[in-house]
This record gives sequence, C-alpha cells and structure tokens, in this order.
Amino acid sequence: MPRQTNNYVQVYLHFVWGTKLRLPNINPEIESALAKLFHAKAHELDTELISFGGTEDHVHILIKTNATLSPHLIAKHFKGASSHYINHVMNPDGSKNFYWQGGYGAISVSPKDVSMIRKYIQNQKDHHAKSRLIRELEKS
Repeated sequence: MPRQTNNYVQVYLHFVWGTKLRLPNINPEIESALAKLFHAKAHELDTELISFGGTEDHVHILIKTNATLSPHLIAKHFKGASSHYINHVMNPDGSKNFYWQGGYGAISVSPKDVSMIRKYIQNQKDHHAKSRLIRELEKS
C-alpha cells in the first residue's frame, strides 16, 4: 500500500525584470493589462500573485508558490504571456513591439517580510520619484 504524505510548502519570491534596453514602454494602459495578465498567469500556474508594481521600464511581482515550479519557469511564463498579449492583442498591427530584457532578478522572501515587500512593490513609482529605493530589491 502506498504511503500517503501531506506536504506543506510555502515559498515567497520577489521578481524584478525590465523592458528591453530599459526603454520606458510601460504606459498606464500596458500596466493595467500586465496586472490582469499576471493575476491570470499566477492562477494558471497554481501560484498566488500577492503584489504587482513598477515603473515605465520595469516591474516587480511578489508571488506565493509551491516547490514544483522553478523561478526560471515562473519568470518565463509571466514574461512570455505578457509580451505575447501586448504584441498580438493590444498592438495587432505590429506598429510598436514590446520586449522584456533577457534576464530577471528573483529573491526569496521570508514570510515575516511579505507585508513589507508588498508595500515596497505597491509604492514603486513613489520610491523611484523620491529615490527611496532598496537597491537589493531593484536588481534585474
């Protein structure tokens, strides 16, 4: 008889990635679409999007995931789905293509720090405007 196991895994990851060449291509319309897309993609991947924010040239996301997905796969799915949507649905005539940079940053977050990181991500525009950045959380 197979042995039944009950696993409990709670992993929080803070991702950062930018637009290609850090061009300021994230306008309010694209930012709104990204928020919806990232929530949908998180649900599809059986993860939870806790926070999303960014500026004209990069985004931050905080997710709760399990141990079955690598950070690489999570970033690949989020970046691929969003650039495809922007390029093929929002801009079907191809007049202006949208690209993410090739890499990303990912930092593990302690459960006790989730609230602080959530607030940091939600206030990205203000942090950048007032140069109140946490450098370790801005790497990508």
